[in-house]
Parts: sequence; structure tokens; C-alpha cells
Amino acid sequence: MMQAFLLSVVYIFIGSLLLLMDFHRAELSFLLRFRAYLQDKKHALGIFFYAGLAIGVLLLLFPVDPGPMFIGDIIPALSVLSLACYFRYAYAKSNQDMDRQFAGTKLSKRKQRLGYIFLIIAIVHFLLPSFVLL
Repeated sequence: MMQAFLLSVVYIFIGSLLLLMDFHRAELSFLLRFRAYLQDKKHALGIFFYAGLAIGVLLLLFPVDPGPMFIGDIIPALSVLSLACYFRYAYAKSNQDMDRQFAGTKLSKRKQRLGYIFLIIAIVHFLLPSFVLL
């Protein structure tokens, strides 16, 4: 299903940029409003979360052809689902809690690495849509 493919690429790309925003604040300043909107408006965070769940399930059930049924796009599907759960957990907290949680810790390095990994997954998934990512 090409619609789920396109939505997953966009979701993973936006999610990876949100993870990398703390490290590249000057380059990604256009996402500051979006992050603040997700933190302030809980209904928008819920929509973002449930959209990620729906996209992940769609990828699992309807992979891009010629992928095998149920496991054709498992890495992008798991990426979307993990990003949805992360944002549901992390953005439900206030700004001060998030800054204190990640400031100068090993978690901030993990967050940066995950951002780059998800960015690579989004690029590979976009450039090679029929490639089975197991």
C-alpha cells in the first residue's frame, strides 16, 4: 500500500528530526513550534501517537509490493511504532522535565544515535521502497 509507505517515510523522517533537534537546534529551528505544539496540546500528541500506531499496523499488514505479507516492512513498521510510543511518553512531560532528563547524560547520546538511525531508515525506505527491510 503506497499510501502507508509515504506516510511512514514522512513519520519516520519527522520523528528523526525531532530526536535530532536538541543537537542541531540552529538547523532545525523550524521544528521548535511543532515540538512546543505537541507538548502544549495533548490532543495533538494523541493524534500524532494514534497516527503512528495506525501507520505501523498498516505497514505490517500491507507491505509495499513485492514484500511478503506481515513481515515485508518490519523495520520501518517497528520504527514508526517505537517513535509513536517514545513521543507519547516523552512529550507528555513538561519542557523542564524533558530538559532535565536529557541534559548532559548518556540518554542524550542515545537520543542522537537513534535520531540518525531513524533518519537512515527513512532514507533507505524512501529510496528502495520494494526492498524487503527485515
